Amino acid sequence: MSITTNKIFYFIAALILLVRPFCSIAQTVGSPLPTINIGAALDSKHIAPLSSIASKIEYTTLGEGEIFLEGANKALLFHEDKEFIYVAIHNPVSSTGCYKFTKNGKFVSSFAHKGNRGDEFNSLMDISVAEDTRNVAIRDMTKVIVYDINGNFITYIPVWDIFNHTSIDHLNSNFNFLNGGKLLFSARDSKNNDGYAVIYNLEGERIVRKKINGPLFAAKTELAGRIGTQYARQAFSHWNNQVKLITQMEDIIYSLDDQMNMKPAYMLDFGKYRNSLKADWEENKVLISGVQFQENSRFIMFRISLGVNNILPDQNGLDGRILTIVYDKSKQTTYALKYHKGLAVSGFANDLDNGMPFRPMAMLGNKMYQFVDAAVFIAMASKTNSIRMKEIASKLTEESNPVLIEITLK
Repeated sequence: MSITTNKIFYFIAALILLVRPFCSIAQTVGSPLPTINIGAALDSKHIAPLSSIASKIEYTTLGEGEIFLEGANKALLFHEDKEFIYVAIHNPVSSTGCYKFTKNGKFVSSFAHKGNRGDEFNSLMDISVAEDTRNVAIRDMTKVIVYDINGNFITYIPVWDIFNHTSIDHLNSNFNFLNGGKLLFSARDSKNNDGYAVIYNLEGERIVRKKINGPLFAAKTELAGRIGTQYARQAFSHWNNQVKLITQMEDIIYSLDDQMNMKPAYMLDFGKYRNSLKADWEENKVLISGVQFQENSRFIMFRISLGVNNILPDQNGLDGRILTIVYDKSKQTTYALKYHKGLAVSGFANDLDNGMPFRPMAMLGNKMYQFVDAAVFIAMASKTNSIRMKEIASKLTEESNPVLIEITLK
């Protein structure tokens, strides 16, 4: 190879090395975010079949004849392992606490009972399990209580201490138990309504206080003749040591690092139902509802509420304006779990055993779960063709414990 040829070769190689980083940056900047297409899912007349995401369905009665649990709408399955499932229930009259069952529904033990001691709680605002230690944290109105997974009390942190240390006087009900013994709270500074992320350790020491949103829109509302203030909501999810943020303020789901620095992760496309923070937001638009925001390896799930002027043609029932959105990350498919005419319940069409529609309430591992009140379960069994549902229903009364429906994901 001649000297001239060598010079040309090295010049081209150097040029390639110089250009490559810029090509990489251009590709990263220009790459679109995955889109959760809520508008198209709402407009679609298609009711998603359960078989599109699941391979198996099972029904379990919890602690029947051993313990009385009241109120399926107050039940939350917050942890499961190879042997046990763990259920939290808050009922103002009875059943408040955490309950441990075998996989076939046999009652094992309970903890975190109703009361005013440091190891008891009065209101279950939220519950979270640390992925590394499996310790359990319960958010009460006045404190956060921490137990190990067997129900042994570890510690509690008064909410007032967090207020005093952060200069923030409103902690939202949503919080997450992060790895390393850290508690992540969604918070709002009422002076300017800014949204914050606040992280504490179990010794009550603040680690992070980070503004994550500008002023959270506030609107005057009237309920039962009382004038109140409606604030835009935000919520965190925590899965696989990753934190994500969803808010009514933006059409983006963010991922956050340890210091709560935000990076866009998913787009929310509302289509003609696009989010609006004007005076008519509750009447005419779609809003992310509450703090039920979950993620696992396959799905992202949250709920939305339809404005009163946006009732879909195929909706019916008293709460027909509340829908669950499920986004399949592997298929990049968005499902809006519609109401089923004649049954007045929403969910995936149950083509696995022709039972009642399935609406997931919790996602853990390779499972999704739903609690159904015994009286509702009996009624649904009589209206559907599921042999298994009819077998379970024949052993229940309207006063029986809620039935746990479990599906195994494909």
